[in-house]
This record gives sequence, C-alpha cells and structure tokens, in this order.
Amino acid sequence: MIINTYFSHESKQQSILGFTLIELLVVIGIIAVLAALLLPVLAKAKDRANKIACMNNLHEIGLGLNIYAGENGDKVPSETDGVTAWPWDMPWDAGNLVLSAVGGSPKIFYCPSTAPRFTDWQNWQEPGNGNSLWNYSTGSTHITGYVFAFWGKQSLLYWTNQNLTMNREQTMTFQTPTGRYQENGPVVGTSDRVIGADTVLSAAGTMPGYTHNNNYVNITGGFKQNGVIYPHLSNHVDPKSGIPEGQNLLYKDGHANWQNFNLAILRGAAESSGTSPSGGYPFFWW
Repeated sequence: MIINTYFSHESKQQSILGFTLIELLVVIGIIAVLAALLLPVLAKAKDRANKIACMNNLHEIGLGLNIYAGENGDKVPSETDGVTAWPWDMPWDAGNLVLSAVGGSPKIFYCPSTAPRFTDWQNWQEPGNGNSLWNYSTGSTHITGYVFAFWGKQSLLYWTNQNLTMNREQTMTFQTPTGRYQENGPVVGTSDRVIGADTVLSAAGTMPGYTHNNNYVNITGGFKQNGVIYPHLSNHVDPKSGIPEGQNLLYKDGHANWQNFNLAILRGAAESSGTSPSGGYPFFWW
C-alpha cells in the first residue's frame, strides 16, 4: 500500500501550529487579567520611587541651605526685594549658591511627581529668560518645585511659619507691611522646624484639606512656555481623588520625612496677615 506521507505530514503540522478562536480568546483573557493585576503594582512602585527621589532632593537642598547659611551669618535666603513673595520663589543669587554648594543640577529643585505636566523641559532645561521655571526671571527669581519657609517682606506664608536663620529661634508673631517683625513666640529646635516642603497648594482653603477637594491640581498661575499656560499643580496627588497623598518635609537640621496629608494645615495664603487670600492667589499647606 502506498501512503501519501507528504500530505499527512502537512496536515499534522497545521494541526500543531493552529489556534482556534476559543483558544485565542482564552489567551487574550489571561493577558488582560495579568495586566489588570500588574498595572496597579507598577503604579505604586512608580509612586514610591517618586517619593524617594523627592526626599533625596530635599536632603540635597537641606545640605545646600546649611552651607549657604554657614557662609551668610546663619541666615536663610530671605526675600527682601518684595518680588520673591511666593514660597517657591528662590532669590536668584541664593539659589545659584545653594546649587553650587552641593554641585548638583537644577533638577533637584523639582519633584518628579508633577510629570507629565511639568517635565525637565518646563522645570529647568529650556534656556532663555522666562522659558523655564528655573529661569523664570534671570537675575531676580528662580521658581522651584518646593516651598521654603523663609522670611520675606511680602511672603505669602503666615508669620509663624517664616524663618530668619537655620538655627533654633523664636517664631514670629507680628509683622508690619514695611517688613518689621517681632520674634516673641515659642523657641523651636532645628529638628522640629520645617524649612522646606513639597508644594501642596489649593484654590480653596476648606479644612480639613484631606476631606475636601479644594482644587489641588489646576490652580491658575503665570508660567507660560512657548505660548502654553501651565496651571499650578500640587506634588504627590492621588490620581483617583485629586487630593494629595501627603508630602515630604525638610527640617533645619537637614533631615526629611514623609507626612500624610491628613496632618497638613494651612500655612499661607495671599496675604501675610494670614486671614484669607485675595486676587485669586492660592493657599499653601503642610
């Protein structure tokens, strides 16, 4: 008997390599289930990495601030020009000195959690006056991604949160529009006094902040790059709720820690009187 071995071999090969529609649907279903399980894990891993990178940034900035203070009579970069009033404003020369003290890149002044709205290009990479936050006003002001509790004539922080030095000092309880201040509050040590923090700001100031959506993600601002306006955005915002998860805090002694947002309170508004914001300026929290 003669058998067509070629035909039999080809049929067998087709049987081995082929997939039925049901088999393909099963494979696709398994892939979808695995993706659903893995995506939240990957998102949490990215969030955790952002928090660690952010804390490392603040450690570097804290080191730079202490070096700066050591060379300037223990004083912080006070905002005396009436221009650098927002807590994320850094006087131009002081910002450059802090950066050079740690030999770093301007990248350390920006939290990675605000991407993709604010990337390195918006934060510091694009050259030219006014073309990035770091070069917001050449010779006058850097805008950073963190808030600093420096004293200033026009500071938007409440007086009790402002600092003159990197040492233990009394808190301020009074300040006039001309910049006179009085330090007669309690003395706070360097390990307990916040000098910098992740930026958390909002359009409204209803407390407690963690139970109210005060608009933490689309606050009107003045930064414009290549004709595109970029609204202000808080760091470490939960994408589901639109409310910050918390923030890293930097203390005078150089250490930093994470604080959940349910512990944050209002630290500043549009006026140093500490009452309510005017002119559409935001509230600041830590």
